[in-house]
Amino acid sequence: MAEDWLRHLAGNRFESLSAGANPAGYIHPLAVQVMRESGVDLSQQVSKHIRP
Repeated sequence: MAEDWLRHLAGNRFESLSAGANPAGYIHPLAVQVMRESGVDLSQQVSKHIRP
């Protein structure tokens, strides 16, 4: 969520990256809903691992 908040608020002024040590492979549907209600679309995002 923080990655997309930064993109939404700062545009292309910063490079926004986010990853986790134990990603689920999807974004939780409630996070997608809450962010959509705030004007941020997470629907095309996926969870990513810290290591490529």
